[in-house]
Amino acid sequence: MASTERPHAPPSLPMEVIGEILERLPVKHLLRLRCVCKSWKALVSDPGFAKNQVRRSPTATRLIANTTTRPPLCDNAVSLRAFRLRSLFNDGTFVASELNPPLPNPRGKPHQIVASCDGIICFRVLENPNFLVLWNPTIAKFKALPPLAEHTLGDMRFGFGYDSSSRTYKLVWVLSSRRRQTQANVFALGNGTDTWTTIRGFPSSHLYRDSGKFVSGSLNWLTSGASSSRVIVSLDLRNESCGEVPQPDYGGVVLVNLTLCVLRDCLSLQAFSHTFVDVWLMREYGSKESWSHLFRLSFQVPNFKNTKVLFICEDGQVLLLHRFGRLIVYNPVNATFKIIKDIAYCESSQIGRSPYYGSGWTTSVVSVVWQFFVWYIIAVSGH
Repeated sequence: MASTERPHAPPSLPMEVIGEILERLPVKHLLRLRCVCKSWKALVSDPGFAKNQVRRSPTATRLIANTTTRPPLCDNAVSLRAFRLRSLFNDGTFVASELNPPLPNPRGKPHQIVASCDGIICFRVLENPNFLVLWNPTIAKFKALPPLAEHTLGDMRFGFGYDSSSRTYKLVWVLSSRRRQTQANVFALGNGTDTWTTIRGFPSSHLYRDSGKFVSGSLNWLTSGASSSRVIVSLDLRNESCGEVPQPDYGGVVLVNLTLCVLRDCLSLQAFSHTFVDVWLMREYGSKESWSHLFRLSFQVPNFKNTKVLFICEDGQVLLLHRFGRLIVYNPVNATFKIIKDIAYCESSQIGRSPYYGSGWTTSVVSVVWQFFVWYIIAVSGH
């Protein structure tokens, strides 16, 4: 006699457990899993889920850079590409993907990247510096920001980071000129408003041309001027208060230049003398005693006077960006160099001097159009 029992339905997992499982998957798989059902699509689109997924992912998996042909084939030959860091370190090959910003490129004017955080890129068209766009190429979402109510000509500096206390991404725009006092403005993505607000008490010092470096909930800039008198200005995104970050003891080295970057999720300084550059790492943010000396690069073998440290691999190899876009892999253990090739050819000084000419970037599902999946946030926060 045939059995009339119905097969048991497969056990269902709580949605918070499903969320913890999906957070560990690569972004390319998450994009496909959005099509499984409506609840999974809502889950993957939730900002809380997206932030947790970023937290579990490698800090940077790609290098973004403005590139052009050699020589330029046409007026609008400038492009934005993402290179896989693993391929650069392992075999020195270029595995690149083209990134197409969601704006027209009139008369070949290049797009300038001014900041990025958690896969979101902030860029502008150079001919219209008052028009900024937040864009996540991975999920093809973008948001055009409103212009400042009062825009003045002068030096513009930017910074972009995440405020964990309010669960918002904040873009900071600093304007300074000789005629007016330095003014800092902030745009918060995800707080329900669509306006810029002024940051009170921002230092009047002119900032160095690089974008602010985001570390431990704060944005950090170097002031311009003589290297011996430069300070690191910090902005805590939680309460939007300013401070100064202590620098290491340079051991009597006569400095001719300083640059700021982020290595291994820590604030890093490159201290240039006439004959070498020292690379420092602040292992505990805000603590002067936590500065440690990583390595020294001599300018004689070879001439690395215009060199920028981009990334440090887990095995200690260092990716360097030389002038004109040449990438070099340096091994501090045996002091060897491997020149890869030029990633860019730039006749335009505007491109070559872009603060994001080469920088780390990672894919993510963080959206610039926020839709909260309330019950998921409650589940993962425990409230």
